[in-house]
Amino acid sequence: DKSVNVPYNVVFDLTSGDTIEHKAVLRWIKLISETHPDARLELVVYGNALPLFVKGKSIAGNEITGLAA
Repeated sequence: DKSVNVPYNVVFDLTSGDTIEHKAVLRWIKLISETHPDARLELVVYGNALPLFVKGKSIAGNEITGLAA
């Protein structure tokens, strides 16, 4: 039955310091958010990926701020 509303929950795990992977994960989160506004998304970041959230080191500071809003 297509009328059943199934929850859309995704947890992304990012440990790489590769900025290409950072951009890809942020792009996936943005696309899912746009196509499924009711989706519950979580990004877990640790290790070499931490600079993604460090002011002055992040390649995507504005994107992250926009997604958090």
